[in-house]
Amino acid sequence: MRFQLDAEPLEQLVRANKNKCGFTFTHYHPKYAENAALLEAANRQGFTINLVADSLTEADELLRWKVAPVVVWVPEDSPHYQRTRAGNQVLLCTQIRRFNVNCASCTLCTQTGFSTRHKAHEADRYIVAFPIPGLRTADLPPDVLAEMM
Repeated sequence: MRFQLDAEPLEQLVRANKNKCGFTFTHYHPKYAENAALLEAANRQGFTINLVADSLTEADELLRWKVAPVVVWVPEDSPHYQRTRAGNQVLLCTQIRRFNVNCASCTLCTQTGFSTRHKAHEADRYIVAFPIPGLRTADLPPDVLAEMM
């Protein structure tokens, strides 16, 4: 299992997406090696790389790094708006909430204050939540639900 981003291919990807509003998602954690610096540099250059969290607790941890936007997996019956234990705002993906919206027209994942394109303030940062189809909070054991939420 690899824990460190490969700088050269990432830099090529960032250059190839210059002025294209490209974005992607990664499970590479900023705590390993140079990941934080590489993620921050890519986001500052306009290629948004979202950090993916598996719980709201992990989302809070990733957001504290302040190097990349954060997204999180949640049960499909999660509220459209909620706050984490640390007080960070969590918004359900707009494509889930509105019928005529797609990733290209929304760009919510790129507007979390880390991209130079959008110049958002730190207070405007939020976590975008993506529901897991078929996973409902009532189906989860209390200990798993507590860990996720």
